[in-house]
Amino acid sequence: LRSALGERERGGQGSGLERCKMSGGSEQAQVVTDFKSWLEKYEQGAVAVAAIHALTTLIKKSNASTIMELEIHLKNAQEQLLNVKYIGERSKMIQLSAACELFARHVTRTALDIGDFDQCKRKLIERGEKFAMQADLSRTVISSNALPFFTDGMSILVHGYSNVVTHCLKHAANHGLRFKVVVSEGQPERDGYKTAKVLKEAGIPVEILLDTAVGFV
Repeated sequence: LRSALGERERGGQGSGLERCKMSGGSEQAQVVTDFKSWLEKYEQGAVAVAAIHALTTLIKKSNASTIMELEIHLKNAQEQLLNVKYIGERSKMIQLSAACELFARHVTRTALDIGDFDQCKRKLIERGEKFAMQADLSRTVISSNALPFFTDGMSILVHGYSNVVTHCLKHAANHGLRFKVVVSEGQPERDGYKTAKVLKEAGIPVEILLDTAVGFV
């Protein structure tokens, strides 16, 4: 009898977990679609912001009825996001991993602070949207704060590619400052060429040099 009850309990738990996986499967697949769609819409957008946006959207659409079920859906969705490949763009993988980890901690902390599930879900959505908005606006704030450090005629050494850095440089150029940018290739990704392309399109003088030549600049 004990053995039969044990089998029944295990079977019940397994089927419950299976139902949880089945109900969240489409949501977890959608999170990658939302992630990619956001990046296509905002070409200069940050990968981390896209990840937060996609995970927040998942919470909005989730049919989870408990914190544990929601955490399972989010964990599986985060694993799918981390499987998105960025060939030759290692920095994006680092950003994506960091964003997923921060969001997971944020969910756990919110769940501990707020016991009611519906209230917790609303708070997660509210905080997720606020975080994404602040992260997106921070680029403009950083550019404004960096402006006093630019002077006419200066040469600036840049390694690799960064949306924030290129935004700062273009912001300074738009304020009438004249300077030259020296960009290293950024091997093995060679993302220095992307930086050079963006800056040249903005009318900023750019020179590309080998990574090994940085010490002689």
